[in-house]
Amino acid sequence: MSLPEPFRGEVWDVDFDDFGMHPAVVLSINPLNARLGHVAVIPVTGSHGPEQTHVPLTADAGLTRYEESFA
Repeated sequence: MSLPEPFRGEVWDVDFDDFGMHPAVVLSINPLNARLGHVAVIPVTGSHGPEQTHVPLTADAGLTRYEESFA
């Protein structure tokens, strides 16, 4: 049985070493995801931070954990 393939822009639950399970946005491009078997992700947070490091995610991303979400 093969595992589902993550695609760029999707949100997945990821087990981060430092803080456990957390939603994360897939950043790496689809051809690399399939070829390398690894993906680059960025955690989603409810903390508002500097615009240079915290990108707001709109409601259509389907995230419900926080009132406002940032990646």
